[in-house]
Amino acid sequence: MKGLAIVATILLWASAASAKETRWSQTWTSDSNHMDFAYGLVERTANGGNVFLSGTEDDKEDLTRQRDRMEGSFLFLRQGSKRYLVTDAATVARAKETLGPELEISRSQSQIGELQANLGTAQSDVGIEQGHLGVRQAEIGMELARGALERARPGTSDARDQELEREGAALAAELEELSRAQENLGSKQSRMGNDQSKLGNAQTREADRRKEVYTGVRSQMKVLLSQAIASGAARRL
Repeated sequence: MKGLAIVATILLWASAASAKETRWSQTWTSDSNHMDFAYGLVERTANGGNVFLSGTEDDKEDLTRQRDRMEGSFLFLRQGSKRYLVTDAATVARAKETLGPELEISRSQSQIGELQANLGTAQSDVGIEQGHLGVRQAEIGMELARGALERARPGTSDARDQELEREGAALAAELEELSRAQENLGSKQSRMGNDQSKLGNAQTREADRRKEVYTGVRSQMKVLLSQAIASGAARRL
C-alpha cells in the first residue's frame, strides 16, 4: 500500500471564552493511492474528544472546520467531490465499530513509533557519553606519551622520574577504567540496537496487517455511506 502514512498526535486547545483547556487525540491516515474516498469520525468527550480520519490534507482541514462548528459526535464522509455529514447516533455507533480494527492498529503503530523514538534518544545519549569517554581516553593517551618522552629525556632527575612513573600509573588505571566503561556502553548500545530491530520488525508486521484491515474497513465504510444516503441520515455539505 504505497503512499499510506499515519500521523497520531495529541492536540491541546484553550477556549478564549471559557479559558478551559480541551484535549483532542487525533489519528490521521493519508493514502495517496486512494484519494477518491475519505471517512472520518469525531467523538466528543467532556474535555475534548477523539478524531480519526482516513483522507487527504483537504479532508483534514474540512473535518476540523466541521468539528469546530458542530456539537456532539459525527461522521464525515467524502465520495469523490461530494461531502457528507452523519449525526445519527446509530450510524455513528456502527461506524465506530467498523473503524475499531483500524483504530486499534493505528494506536499500536503509534505506540511502537513512540518506543522507537524513545529508544533512539537513549541510543543518542549513550553515543554522546561514548564520545565524552573517547575524548578523555585520547587526552590520557597524550599525557602518557608526554610523560614517556620526558622520562626518556637525558638529565631527568630520579625524583622527577618517580613522579612521572606515579602519574603514568594513575593515568593507566584511569584509562583501564574508561575502557571498561566504554565496553559496558558498547554492550548497552548493542542491546538497544537489537531492541530497535525488534521494534522495526513489529512495525513491519503491523503495517502488513493494516493493509488487510484497511481494505476491509474502506469497503464497509463505502457501504455505510450508501445506506446512510438512502436512509436520509447523510446530509450533503
